[in-house]
Amino acid sequence: MKRGQRYFTEKGVPEGLFRRYTEEQETVLERYREHDEVVLWFEHDLFDQTLLIYLLQWLAARERGAVSINLVCIDSFPGVHPFKGLGQLSTKQTASLYGSWKEVRLNNFGLHGRRGRLMRVVTLKLWFSC
Repeated sequence: MKRGQRYFTEKGVPEGLFRRYTEEQETVLERYREHDEVVLWFEHDLFDQTLLIYLLQWLAARERGAVSINLVCIDSFPGVHPFKGLGQLSTKQTASLYGSWKEVRLNNFGLHGRRGRLMRVVTLKLWFSC
C-alpha cells in the first residue's frame, strides 16, 4: 500500500474511496491540455501551498504545448484590511482580478536515483513578483 493510501486508511477513509478520488482527480488534471490557459488560484495556508507545489511539479513533468499556466498572486486588495486571502473577497472583487494573473514558467531537470528509489528533482522557477 502506498504511503498516501495508508495515511487515509488509518484516518478511516476506505482504500477504494481514496483510490477512486485520486484516479478521478488525475483524469481531470490530464485534460488541462484541452484549454488555452490554466489559472491556479490558491490561498496562503499550508494546505493550499502544498497543493500548489504538487501541481507545479506535476505540470513541470509534462509537455504542456501551447497551454499557458498562470497564478493569481496578490498580497493585498484595496479596501480590504487586514487582507488575509482571496477567500475574503466578494464576487465583484474577485471578478476584478480577471486577467491580473502572472505566467508561471516551469523547468524540469529530470530524475536522480537515491537509496534504490527514483526521486524526481524538479526546479521550479517562478518569474513574477508577489
